[in-house]
Order: sequence, then C-alpha cells, then structure tokens
Amino acid sequence: GETQEKYKHDICSPTSLSMALDFWGKKTELEALAEEVRDKTSALFGNWPANVAAAGDRGLPGYVARFESLNDVEREVAAGRPVIVSITAREGELPDAPYKKTSGHLLVVGGFTEQGDVIAYDPAGKPRENVRRVYARAAFHHVWRGRKRGLAYVLGPDFPKRLTVGVPVADLWSKPAKRDKPTLDDAAHLTQLLYGEAVTALEARDDGWVRVRAEEQDSYLPSNAWQGYPGWLRAEQLVSAATSEGDAVVRTRQTLLQRGDDILMLSVGTRLRRVSESGGASFVRLLDGSLAEVPSDALYVAPSSPTAASRAEIIRTAELFLGTSYYWGGRAGVQPDPKFGVDCSGLVSLAYRIHGRDVPRDSHEQKLKSRLLRRSELESGDLVFLTDSETSDRVTHVMIYTGGDGLIESRKSSGRVLRTTFLERFGKAVTAIESGDALTDLSFPKPRRRRIFFGSYF
Repeated sequence: GETQEKYKHDICSPTSLSMALDFWGKKTELEALAEEVRDKTSALFGNWPANVAAAGDRGLPGYVARFESLNDVEREVAAGRPVIVSITAREGELPDAPYKKTSGHLLVVGGFTEQGDVIAYDPAGKPRENVRRVYARAAFHHVWRGRKRGLAYVLGPDFPKRLTVGVPVADLWSKPAKRDKPTLDDAAHLTQLLYGEAVTALEARDDGWVRVRAEEQDSYLPSNAWQGYPGWLRAEQLVSAATSEGDAVVRTRQTLLQRGDDILMLSVGTRLRRVSESGGASFVRLLDGSLAEVPSDALYVAPSSPTAASRAEIIRTAELFLGTSYYWGGRAGVQPDPKFGVDCSGLVSLAYRIHGRDVPRDSHEQKLKSRLLRRSELESGDLVFLTDSETSDRVTHVMIYTGGDGLIESRKSSGRVLRTTFLERFGKAVTAIESGDALTDLSFPKPRRRRIFFGSYF
C-alpha cells in the first residue's frame, strides 16, 4: 500500500516486471526493483531496456519487441511466457479498466478466454481489488497495436521461441553438419523454407545450429499427432521479426524485389504483404518494416474460395519447374544451382501455396490430410498418390493431375520434373483406373507394382 501510494501512476512498468518475475519464481521487493530500474537521466521508471536488464540480472532472459497482432502474443502465452505490453487509451476506449484514460500504461497479458478476449493483470488495480481483468479483444488491440504499434517485452526461457526465416531460402537438415556443396540426393536434406515462414526454435547450439519445427509444413508423428516439420537450420537464417499475414504470393519461379539500392531475389510461393499497387508495380512490406518494389504481375492473390482459376494456377505453378532436376528435399524456385528443382511433394507444396493453402510436407502426409476421391470425381489440380509397393500402405510419391490423361510430377527415377500420362506411366488410361487399384509402374527400369489413390484439397 505505501509503495503504491509513494509511486502512484509511475511504476506500472516495474510493477508489471515484478508480476512476471513472481510468475517465474523470482519474487522481488517492488520498491527496491523500482529504484533499480529508474532511469538515472529522466528519473522515470519506464525505461524498457533497464526493466529487461533487471530480469536478466535475475537469470530471466527477455527482449523488447513490436508485435503485429494479438496472435503473436497468444503464441508467446501458449509457450508459457506472459507478455508485458504498453497501451494508450482515451476515455471509454478500454471498458472495465481501473482508469478512464491513460497516456501511457503497462500491464501483463497472461492469457486469453475461449472467445479470444485478453486476460490481463493490470497494476492500476488497487490492492483490495483483483488486478486480473478481462478486456475485449478488439478494444485491447486498438489501445495496444493501434496506439502503441504492438510494443511489448517478453520474459522467460529462450525456448521455445517463435522465429521467422529472414533469407530467401533456408535448408532444413536432419542433423547439423557442415556441407561443402549441395548434392541432388543428400538424404539429410529434409526440406526448404521460404522467406517469411514461421519456425518454433527448440534448442540452439554454440556452433550456430538451431533445432526447429517448420510450422507451415506439417508432419505426422508416430504418436498420431500433427506438428511442424522438425530439423536443423543455421541461426543466421532466422530473425525475431514477427511474421505478417501475406495477402499476395510470388507466382513466378523467381522474382526480384528492389529496396533502395538493395536487390532481393525471392522464390515462388513466398508470401508477402502488399501495401499498394500502381502502374504495374507493387510495394510490399518486408520483415524489417521496410518497403520493397516488385512487379505486380509477379504476384498472385488467391480468391477467397476456390475457382477453376485456382486449379489452373496450381498447374501453371508446377509447370515452372518442368525440365529442372529432381532435388531431394527441394521446395523452392531459388536454388544453389539453377538446374536444381524440387522433389515430388515439394512441387505440390509450392503449387498449393499459390492457392493460399499449406499442405503437409511429405507425400504420405499429403494423402492423410486430403479428401480421398473416386476416379469420377477427379479434377485438374487434384493429387495422385502412389504407395511404395502393392502391399505397403506407405505413400512415397505424389503427382498433380492436369486433366484428360495428363500428369505433372518430379520423378526421382527420371531425375527431373516432367509431364506424363497415366497410359505412359501405367499402361492404362485414367478411365480404366480406380482409386485403390494395384498397378504396374512402368517408369522404373524394372517395373514395380504399386497402389494408386486420388485425393483433393478442394
């Protein structure tokens, strides 16, 4: 009570810090903490780096950030880290707050209701009141993201931590190891992540490798649970900037973005947030907040619901890779060698990103999440899956149906991305095949018996 009266209206920042420290089992006397973080020049208590440093002195890592939306805060809270945020509210803008208005105030976000409203711990609550408050999501977003541009600081153990790919293409590996140059068939090369894709970092090594889950590429665990694709990335390929919801996606195999004197080459499938478009040029917002110019015809905005054009765009995207080499783990249009292409499921993943949809990374999981079809339901842009053998349920190949008897695929046995037909591949036209049939795959030097399935994401 005495402390609160002595520093009334001044110590919302150290009070919020004290709440967070208490949450992490590092209970600290508030008045001493307030004096510790007081800015020696301005005599104010709201010096953000000083507050974060005080937590660091107590063995609790932290950082100051600007988040794009409450979704980012939700991810931190879900990872077990309460977030301290800054708000400014005019009279009536934050109903149920213990103040009518504030020109600058800090509080702790510790949870969210089922409806998505914000559970906050507000230092302005008097001791006899419960500092726990529930603020309507839209109102809170306005006074925090709208008024303070998402200013926050996060305290807690470094991992798990949400990070973002900050380079055009990042390679995900099954184990961390130095490689002199890429090869087309390195089994440790799991997949590739594009600029702006989200990862959850789980562990960092001193040699610069980070163990992550690639959150936009699902994988299926033996425990019957879905999760992001696991593997190792180089730390220098990641940034802490929050991902932003892209409304446009790169539709050319590669495109150049110009930011001042800098040129950035991005891959097909890269999602970008377009802020303006004029005279055939678009400006997009990059992860560091800067604007870059890109030709408008290099971008595609998927319709809100699927159309015939969506199916055509999927096929057109796959055609960008025709003639390129089959590349185990390949999933990008920007490669170390221009002859390098993609693998079978990487081709599907990129083609479907154009449509605004993330499908699982590997062909088996792509079948698991698809809607299985009868042959009579098959339409262009749908998927054709092959099992490893006639007796196996494990899917090891996927192709894209192009209509008629046609297919497009990245075929390992041929070593390239190509067009083919059911007749050429199986000795039967599609009209003579039903989902679940066992067929002879003629694409191998020694033909193999496999089972075929049709699936759709439409």
